[in-house]
Amino acid sequence: MDNKIDLDVVDFIEDKLLIKINDSEIINRGLLNLKWKVSTDQGILFLKIYHPLRYNEKKLEEVNVALFYYNKINSLGFKCPKLFNYNGNHLLKTNLGNNFILTEYSTGYLITPGKINENQAYCLGEEIGKMHDYTNRFDIYFEKESWKIPTKETLLEKWKYNWSKLNQTVNKEFKEVLKKQKQIFEKFDLSQFAKLKPTLAHNDLWCDNILFHENSVSSILDFDRFNLTYMELDIARAILSFGLDQMTLRKDIVQAFLKGYNKIKLLSKRELILAIRLCFIRESLGWLGPNIKINNGPPERFKYEMIWIANNWNKLEEVIG
Repeated sequence: MDNKIDLDVVDFIEDKLLIKINDSEIINRGLLNLKWKVSTDQGILFLKIYHPLRYNEKKLEEVNVALFYYNKINSLGFKCPKLFNYNGNHLLKTNLGNNFILTEYSTGYLITPGKINENQAYCLGEEIGKMHDYTNRFDIYFEKESWKIPTKETLLEKWKYNWSKLNQTVNKEFKEVLKKQKQIFEKFDLSQFAKLKPTLAHNDLWCDNILFHENSVSSILDFDRFNLTYMELDIARAILSFGLDQMTLRKDIVQAFLKGYNKIKLLSKRELILAIRLCFIRESLGWLGPNIKINNGPPERFKYEMIWIANNWNKLEEVIG
């Protein structure tokens, strides 16, 4: 792969944004999209070019709306890097069709799943609470929810399909997990989610998208999936990503996160349990489907998070503390 920035992107940045690029270093993270740490006459910046195989025109339109909200919460002081714009557009496009964003470069470091400290967890809860508080004030410009809660029939139909593909190829342990998943789909009363309302939310609060300092949050990144969905999914994803360590949920981290979030918005343990269950309904058919065979990277992590929820479904109140 050529590590150089496409010349049409360089020309756009230098001619239209009037930023001189001195040097660049490719960042090898993420799927297909190309990312660079860029040294310029305006300091260190971050550049991301969207890959057309991941982002068709419809997805790019959604990204453009997401960046509109990103810019709004940044202007309110939320911890996310400032976006550059040209003629009011934050999703930039060259004459050769390259779509990209340019932002400030955020300092800080990523945290291994489950290895966060209490101060960091408190600050994370507080920042996510701020984001949800801000976005609740905004008008909604997305046409529809990015995900709707499925019916019991749909869940069981998709489970049956996964089972037909996997039951002869996975080991006994995973078969038992799939059976538990089916029991959950059969017995759980989905009307418990009826009181939840779709809101604007980040939709991807995984460990790779949050930078930390030693005892605080540095920056929350990657708003590409920001959409009309359920803020409870943000909460559950953060708790699972940062609080679940070696298949044990760290009660100290849960308590610290809740304390930080409740500084801004009320969140009870009962609501947290409902959020985790909603996350399972949304994600488990994917991570406990064909992806169950992937044994590395984020898919492996997400798989074990879903396994943990399945194993603890009826005792979440106890394990949360």
